Amino acid sequence: MKRVILLLSLSTIFSIYALAQQRGDLAVGGGITFGTSTLYTTTTVLGEESPTAQSNGGINFGFNPEVSYFVIDNLSLSAGLSYSLNASGESPDVLYTNVALFTIGANYYVHIISDKFFYTPGFSLGFGGGSFIQNSQEQKITTAIPFALGANFDLGRIEFKPSDNWGVYANLLSLTVSYARMDATNLKDTYTAVTNVSFGLNYGLSVGVKYYF
Repeated sequence: MKRVILLLSLSTIFSIYALAQQRGDLAVGGGITFGTSTLYTTTTVLGEESPTAQSNGGINFGFNPEVSYFVIDNLSLSAGLSYSLNASGESPDVLYTNVALFTIGANYYVHIISDKFFYTPGFSLGFGGGSFIQNSQEQKITTAIPFALGANFDLGRIEFKPSDNWGVYANLLSLTVSYARMDATNLKDTYTAVTNVSFGLNYGLSVGVKYYF
């Protein structure tokens, strides 16, 4: 009887790992993000740094198509695009921030329930540019962001696979650090370095789908 139980246990373990995301697997997909955040921002203008300020990050919306490749079992590397739109302030004085990034990243798949449910923490690094658009009753001001750099850590990402080829994921907790250099109007030597640290727990949700080959 003990041998039967042992064989069944070993069979279950081996079946779990046999169904793991294996080296050479490929996936395509993307996700959308909607929510808000708390920002801790440091601003530097002409070499003068202001004290770090805490603020409400406004409303965030974004989407990110990507391609993933498993370089070893359960570890995927990804490349994709990320676009985010943030609206902050109160009408009529609203500030819109548009940022588009090329991203690379990695995720590790930890089995929770056989081959159906995974914990998939990871990180991504992106670079690109965008713009600030400030609307007011008097005028509309657009400021270019020629360079932006961001790092995102997915601390609360989980994935459910209803079939071998499809996966649905959600990110419940994330940490984001970003740097942006702006071209201020009529001041070529003016730049602003912005570092945003946002905790997404209870602020929003990122969800997406993947197709596995």
